[in-house]
Amino acid sequence: MTQPKKEKTPTYQAIKEVNEETGECSAAYALMHDLIAKFHPHLAKASIALVYKLKSSPDPDGHEVLGCCRKCSERDNELHGYDFVIELNAPMWNNPEFGVARQRALLDHELCHAEVALDGHGEEKTDARGHTVWRTRKHTIEEFREIVERHGCYKADLEEFAKVLIAKERSQVVAVAPETEK
Repeated sequence: MTQPKKEKTPTYQAIKEVNEETGECSAAYALMHDLIAKFHPHLAKASIALVYKLKSSPDPDGHEVLGCCRKCSERDNELHGYDFVIELNAPMWNNPEFGVARQRALLDHELCHAEVALDGHGEEKTDARGHTVWRTRKHTIEEFREIVERHGCYKADLEEFAKVLIAKERSQVVAVAPETEK
C-alpha cells in the first residue's frame, strides 16, 4: 500500500505590483517606488520583484532575517526580466506591531544592496546588448558588539557610523524637545 504524497508547502509568494480588483499599486510596491524616487534614483531603471518568504525561523545565532536582496542571474533576467528580487519575511512584514516605519526602513535597507556596477573608470557597466550591469553591495560595517564594547570604534568605518548615529540621535532629541518659556 502506497502512502499519499505529502503536499509541499509553498516557501515564497509573489507580491503583485497592482491589485487586480482595485487596479491600485500594492502598498509594498508603492513604498518601494517612493523610496527609489527619494533615496535610490540610480534604481529607477532597475526591474525589482518583491516576494514574501512565507516561513522563517531565527538563524543559529538567534537573529530573525527580515529581508534579503538578491541579484538575478543573467538567465533569470532573460526569463522573467527582473534585475533583483527582494524577499520580505511575511510574518514580520505583515505583523501590525512591525509597522509602516519599520517596513520603510527594511525596504530602504534592502534597496541599499542594489547597485549599478561600475567599470575601472567609474562609468556604468553595460553588457553586449546595452543593458545595465547590476551588483549587490555589502553592508557599510560588519562588527561584533563585544568588540566595540571592548575596543571602541577602532576602524574608520565604525567611527563614521558612530558619528551618524550620534548626529541622528541629537537631531531627534532636538526635534522632540519641548519649547522653553520665554
